[in-house]
Amino acid sequence: MSGLPALLGSKDGDLKIVIKWGPPQTKPAKRAKKSKKGGDSTEEVEQVSEKSYLVDSALLSRMSKFVDAALNSGMMEQTTREIVLHCVTPSVFELALTLILDPLASRSMTTVDAVVVLAFYDMYSFDKGKELCDQVLMEYFVDIEKRLITGPQQKHDLEFMVDAAAMTAMYGVERAADAFAKIFTLVCQRKWELGPEHFSVDDI
Repeated sequence: MSGLPALLGSKDGDLKIVIKWGPPQTKPAKRAKKSKKGGDSTEEVEQVSEKSYLVDSALLSRMSKFVDAALNSGMMEQTTREIVLHCVTPSVFELALTLILDPLASRSMTTVDAVVVLAFYDMYSFDKGKELCDQVLMEYFVDIEKRLITGPQQKHDLEFMVDAAAMTAMYGVERAADAFAKIFTLVCQRKWELGPEHFSVDDI
């Protein structure tokens, strides 16, 4: 990860990035509080975890329009030198930056990687990251289309394919969305079945 150490965990970083996230599928913690009628009652409290990074603000600003705007548009982050990011875990944050900064990681980016980081790239305006996702997902759909034409009875992971297609539509990666549209049209025209259990096109 050639580019990541230069951005994350640097003692010379001039910008603090705070990642706040809640663990999935866990029950909120409960804390005691005094009720108006006396005695204790309980209320649910969201469990929020937090991790901080010191980063190079100039480098991160070039990568993200969101960060650039926060630091150069008179927002409070320009003074506090701290940006809080929500709806992302440290592992996704680090993977997302690695895929942009490290050429080897970019070239080996998988479809699973693309699905994992696409929402983060879109939310915080990492345009290069979205372009990478678009390219990888487009190639994934093009490959499926070719295999459908040469061997329509091959089994495919329909659930993942539909999830990937939903992400392309939701986050506006157009080349990948166009590539999936061709698969959908092909399956409809030829009435093929897909998936590990041969789901029909109606399931899509």
